[in-house]
Amino acid sequence: MARVPDGPAAPLQSDGEQVRSNFAGHTALAAFHVAAGFQRLTVDVDLITLARVELSRAGSVEGVSLIDHTADAGFEVEASCLDACLARAAAGMFAMMFDPPSRMDRRSQRAVEVELGADCPEELMVSWLEELLYRSEVEEVFFLRFDVETVETDGLRLSGRAAGVPITPDLEPAGPGVKAVTRHGLRVERAGEGWRARVIFDV
Repeated sequence: MARVPDGPAAPLQSDGEQVRSNFAGHTALAAFHVAAGFQRLTVDVDLITLARVELSRAGSVEGVSLIDHTADAGFEVEASCLDACLARAAAGMFAMMFDPPSRMDRRSQRAVEVELGADCPEELMVSWLEELLYRSEVEEVFFLRFDVETVETDGLRLSGRAAGVPITPDLEPAGPGVKAVTRHGLRVERAGEGWRARVIFDV
């Protein structure tokens, strides 16, 4: 497989893979400004199947904003659905830690599958982010793309997938590493026709 050329990072997407969108028949793309070091996230949302957020090289994405918190770091997330809220939170967490590489070899990309259950959206958020943080540390992967689907049964079930590249010495830190996801001030709730979350991290 050919090496990805220099320039904006190529999407971590398999050949022929597509994600449908229910937003007036077009892919939902947004841009937001968070802080220096945050990258661009592209958001593909299918209200029926899954939400996708992908970290790329330029800009920043609407929907995530940093909040001031003594000694720790955190952000607030806004999205059209719970799936997208979870996916954006995951991308925001990794954007806080590393800048995506300018060059990526598709052969080095790695992916993990995540299956989780929780009684409420807050616990699902914590479990999702903690699992990604754990898998990143153990497998030494900087995750760049996040696919999320949630199903409401007796509780909430999440089926997720994260893809990324190996953590190497040439990866540029975007800020202090995230040590843990806290429950301090945690909030994941409906907001009008969408969803809103607040997450604080121990850094």
